[in-house]
Formats: sequence, C-alpha cells, structure tokens
Amino acid sequence: TLVELVIVIAIVIILSAISVPIYRGYVDKAKMSEGYALLGAILSAQKAYYSEYGTFFKYSDGYSHETCYDPVLNVDARGNKYFTWFYACHGGAYYSGDIFLASAYKPVPRIGDTRYAVLQVLYRNGVTYQEAN
Repeated sequence: TLVELVIVIAIVIILSAISVPIYRGYVDKAKMSEGYALLGAILSAQKAYYSEYGTFFKYSDGYSHETCYDPVLNVDARGNKYFTWFYACHGGAYYSGDIFLASAYKPVPRIGDTRYAVLQVLYRNGVTYQEAN
C-alpha cells in the first residue's frame, strides 16, 4: 500500500543520512593515508641520505623545491591519486642544524594548477613531528 511505501522510503532516507557522512570520513582517512605514506617515503630517503653523507639532502639554493619526482632521493609521487606534489627542505633560511621539513601537496579542485600543503612532517634531532593542516 501507499503507507508502506512511504515508510520504506523514510527508512531509506534516514539510513542514507546516517551512512553518507560516515562513508565520507572513511574516504578522507584513506586520502590522508596516501599523504602520510608519501611523507614516510621522503623521510626514509632523507635518513638514508643522511647516513651516507652526514647531512640531509638539500637543493643547491638551500630552499625548498616543489616536485612530483626527485631522482636523488628516488621519491616518486606521480603514481599517487591524491597527493601528487611534495617538497623537501633542510636548513636553508628557516632552519639550522639537523632539521628536515617535508610537505605533501594536493591539487585544489576547480582552481587549476594551484596546490597547497595539507600534510607536513618535521624531523629534528632524531624525533619526527607530524601534523596535518
């Protein structure tokens, strides 16, 4: 009957109103895990470089270098779906000593090629500080 049909539709609407936000939360966590994996690869590569050369790798100008692939560190973000750019910085104008900073970037929807950092990791004196923006 019509009453039963309305009740079924109401139940479906209530269930979808509850499940859609939960699903979006799981999708966001999956996206963030891709960024954390990229930062972990950068940090591991920098630690290996440090163990071989006694300093973290930095670019010739001493500042950060935004890229999707780094041949020296052998870190590649081109296969990522969400976090497609990163930068790695040692020392430079902002930090001194054995400090390393890395950020993962994602494209901004509907704005074009503009990127912004959403994840950062700071490695200082053997301790890793990780934060999300």
